[in-house]
Amino acid sequence: MRKKDNVISTEDLKSIIDQSITKHPNELPNVIRGKILDFLKKKGYLFVSSYGIIKPITKEGIRKRMDRIYEVKNKIKDNPIPEKELEPISWEKDLKKKTEKQEENVLKKKYETLLDEYDNLKRISGFTKEFFKPLQDWKIPIKGNQIDKSIAVVLASDWHYEEEVRPETVNHLNSFDLKIADNRINSFFNNIVKLIKKEQKDSDINTLVLALLGDFITGNIHDDNVESSQLGVGAALWTVQSRINSGIKFLLDNTNLDLVIPCHSGNHARHTKKQRIANENDNSLEWLMYKNLATLWAGNKRVLFLVGDSYHSYVEVFPGYTIRFHHGHHVRYGGGIGGLTIPINKAISQWNKNRNVQLDCLGHFHQFHDGGNFVVNSSLIGFSPYAISVKGAYERPTQTFFLINGRYLEKTCTTKIFLE
Repeated sequence: MRKKDNVISTEDLKSIIDQSITKHPNELPNVIRGKILDFLKKKGYLFVSSYGIIKPITKEGIRKRMDRIYEVKNKIKDNPIPEKELEPISWEKDLKKKTEKQEENVLKKKYETLLDEYDNLKRISGFTKEFFKPLQDWKIPIKGNQIDKSIAVVLASDWHYEEEVRPETVNHLNSFDLKIADNRINSFFNNIVKLIKKEQKDSDINTLVLALLGDFITGNIHDDNVESSQLGVGAALWTVQSRINSGIKFLLDNTNLDLVIPCHSGNHARHTKKQRIANENDNSLEWLMYKNLATLWAGNKRVLFLVGDSYHSYVEVFPGYTIRFHHGHHVRYGGGIGGLTIPINKAISQWNKNRNVQLDCLGHFHQFHDGGNFVVNSSLIGFSPYAISVKGAYERPTQTFFLINGRYLEKTCTTKIFLE
């Protein structure tokens, strides 16, 4: 075994050679090599250890190491790393860059606009394809932060457009004919706009749910209805359709709202003696009116009709808050001290077993009632001989407006829309 004192590691040997070349840059390699050997002998180093293998220190080994060092230094000297030159300031070049950036932003906005148009075309195309399929369920897309938003809801029902109410038949508490009906319809849509603009001062509202809940005409299901009608069924339905169509256009022209319009047939506008259950819409003239209106507005991205086949439709106005819409004629009420509250809550309790909702909206009873978990709409025709016969209380002709608040998921600002 050789003594460790006579052995130098490869790394230490390389370090000694590097230092010798650095200290004597102008001397010949042979001279430097001799000095290295003399230094190693003085220190007593006779062997070099490389990866556990011990070899004698030779002139040839030192020469090869020195040659490699000189080769690397010569390469660096012949090919120095170029210094990065600073670009001179150029106003024209900077202005060109700014112009190019502006053009890029314009192109980006145009591209985003095209994407939006493409999305709208897909939406319209999809709606057209699905038009004749039943729609009972809809989720309103939330624009921005739900916490800062409210959804406006308007209930429209029980207009009984062509029915006449002579003042002497109701103790002069009401009067109703075609001219009065048109005036009340005009007031209805004008007052919606007023309420929306008033509430938009304090709440971010971008969607209006305009619920069409049926009985817009009286029809001829009873003999006395035929006698009290000022128009035939077809003419009455056609006129009401034009009024609703004009009202939708008025809302679009005078607000920035998107309209979601759930539609339900009432019990009057049917061409059968008795009310149908399973095929109610197949016998409803109002259902045909809704379908026709939906066709007229199918190309407008701000209007969405929900015309389904079921007695109920569901609109999720916010995640966690769903409204169930229906006309109300499946709620059985024959009068009573408790009024509408008991039969409606009994019906809601049963319906919630199938699908739980936060609010029911209905018409049919010609009485305004905010029951907390339900809202009953009043009527446009107002107090009539029929109301007297069923012991109904006198009410002014109204429809209903309220908000659903996105932060609290509560119904707020419930109010009557007065029509005269």
